Amino acid sequence: MSFWTRGKGFDQQRYQEALNKITLEKIDAGMEAYNFSHDVKNFLLDAFKERIRQQGINEFKMYIYNLHFTVPQEIEDEHTAAQLYELNEVWFDQEVKKLENELKIPFEEQAEDLADKHINVRKTQLVIRHRLSSIILDIADNRF
Repeated sequence: MSFWTRGKGFDQQRYQEALNKITLEKIDAGMEAYNFSHDVKNFLLDAFKERIRQQGINEFKMYIYNLHFTVPQEIEDEHTAAQLYELNEVWFDQEVKKLENELKIPFEEQAEDLADKHINVRKTQLVIRHRLSSIILDIADNRF
């Protein structure tokens, strides 16, 4: 047994078990639990279904599991993120406030890596990357 499989590094079995838990239904349930806007939820689920159609379910599971608080490709495009914000401005603003309260960190600090983008794009990308990553972690921990 190598060093990396003795609990000190990458555990292939644990990784595969986590991937096996991920389904669109569980992601949908997580979005419901986090009170996602109907429009945002549908946008993301439709984008994920298209990714699955193009790349397959296993590639999707690896992609979504490995996001780790990075901006999903589905909203990397600033125009797309800005449009999503415009359609759901109230929800995104509420979520930004919730994140500030939960993390005790101001929005500007949470979105430092997005500072070169328009504020509405930053809000959209920050909220989605954080909430989606939390949902995936919850799925891996059997919360959905």
